[in-house]
Amino acid sequence: MLAIYSMPSYAVAQQSPQVLKERVSTIAPTNSMTRNPIIPSWVDMTLKESNTVSDDPVVIRLDDAQFFVDQEPTLFRHRMLRVNEPGMLSKVGQIEIPIHPEYEKVTLHTLKIIRGNKQIDKIDDVDVRFLQREQELDAGVLTGTVTVSLVVDDIRVGDTLDVAYSISGQNPVFANMISQFFYWDSIYLTQKKRVLFNAPDNRVINYKILGGRSSDLQIKEQRLGGRKITRILGENIPPLEFETYAPSDIDQFRLIQFSEYRDWNQVAQWANNLFFWNKKTAVVDQLATTFKQTENKQELVQNALQYVQKEIRYLSVSIGENSHRPYEPDVVLARRYGDCKDKALLLVSILRELGVSAEPVLVSTYYRNGLSRMLPSPVIFDHAIVKVDVDGQTYFLDPTRSVQTSSLDKMGQTHFANDVLTVSAETSRLTKIPTLSTTTSPTNRLIEHARLEKIDGAAEFESTYYLSGLEAEAMRVYFAQQTKEQIFKAYSAIVLQHYPTAEMVIAPIIQDRKKENEIEVTLKFKVPRFLEKKNRSWSAHYFPSNLQNRFYIPQSPRRVHPLLVPVMPTYSHYSFEL
Repeated sequence: MLAIYSMPSYAVAQQSPQVLKERVSTIAPTNSMTRNPIIPSWVDMTLKESNTVSDDPVVIRLDDAQFFVDQEPTLFRHRMLRVNEPGMLSKVGQIEIPIHPEYEKVTLHTLKIIRGNKQIDKIDDVDVRFLQREQELDAGVLTGTVTVSLVVDDIRVGDTLDVAYSISGQNPVFANMISQFFYWDSIYLTQKKRVLFNAPDNRVINYKILGGRSSDLQIKEQRLGGRKITRILGENIPPLEFETYAPSDIDQFRLIQFSEYRDWNQVAQWANNLFFWNKKTAVVDQLATTFKQTENKQELVQNALQYVQKEIRYLSVSIGENSHRPYEPDVVLARRYGDCKDKALLLVSILRELGVSAEPVLVSTYYRNGLSRMLPSPVIFDHAIVKVDVDGQTYFLDPTRSVQTSSLDKMGQTHFANDVLTVSAETSRLTKIPTLSTTTSPTNRLIEHARLEKIDGAAEFESTYYLSGLEAEAMRVYFAQQTKEQIFKAYSAIVLQHYPTAEMVIAPIIQDRKKENEIEVTLKFKVPRFLEKKNRSWSAHYFPSNLQNRFYIPQSPRRVHPLLVPVMPTYSHYSFEL
């Protein structure tokens, strides 16, 4: 996995809430934070907070973000928040600043409580804690991010918390090239907001406002002392409510993007330098030799892919430059673990040794198919896969998936319709992974037959599930992680949920046609008194369980944004025969 963007800390904090399992541990104080009331000379402090009274639970009176481009870029952040609701005191009274201590430092300039005409300075006695937060540790991702947590005491309803800090430094993997994002909208009323971008006049850094609705923004550009200063201002920005299950190309919160990359070729060249590997090593050569038992290139690719998927466990140590720079294949083979970029480079190295055309590919699992509307930037991407050309066909393979045993034409594709960037010095534009075809679209069919000896007797059921593509691969992973007893109990529960008096006759019969990427599961059970008599008629109740939960169901049917269809196209079919 690549680093989850390289946004300024406050931008990360403003991202839409995601459900992630988080592990938090307190670590010893680091030298990554200092207190200094002197604000950098380049900071423009002319923007003042709003004095307009609002009774919203939390009101952002001022939100000022200023970015200074230099040999060591610096973000200055100034926020003033008024709290009007007791239940929000804990949120406002704890300030969290995520940083990467390997290359970033935070300086606290101002921290005070404004209570009426009184100002209470908290900069010296605030409780500072350094938290090691690994939100995706259970998924095998270790980023090394540290959260500087400031716990402010004695904050009361009606108070305004005034905080200003700066974060300096940049991941050296970007070689001082600038790519920054600023979230404009918030879940709280923002009375005054500004994004100020200050860069040398001789550096061409473009910006773009994503998400539309720019008529309420004031944009001013100024050249002063050899620098170009871009100011984007807004007032009384209403709070927005995040809607779940919206498509990835919908920007619910406006995003202001700055990028120094002139085109996608420059991004591809940057990535190519990281993934460049032309060493011929005995370890990779010996491994590739084990796959040469066949001259069929399709089988060569399948065997190499299955090896990387099965033998190299997924573990991402995305710290420092290795947030984006893969480890060398020899290192990955020795460790027998790696993340997406490590596995991608290893697979590419093996395939090239086998004479197969293969290249790494950068993917955004967050934005998916919305990259073409954005400025070229490397920090958009958070995943790496592999593109191979075999027998005139192009395939996109993900070595982080659980073992895929089918032919290349039948493999499930989770990144369908995504905009991706091929890692090559010749790449000039984004590529779109094809949408699912009739042969690769997931299929889920349930065929039920019920037989009665007599109308008021027990029904003998035979229910058969037919799964293909992604559906079959997901079920294959599930079966591999369960015992036979657990599988029996799981299917028994499904049957009993719809037919409470049913009795399983035999254990589920599972047929796995791996080459075709198909799975067939047959259940046999009896349902006493299946038909119900009402007056002079008999009725049967049956339930198409495989059609259940095929779409996301939002909490409210009234929406501003469209609803995402999980997999499109997909084929689901149910039939019942008595």
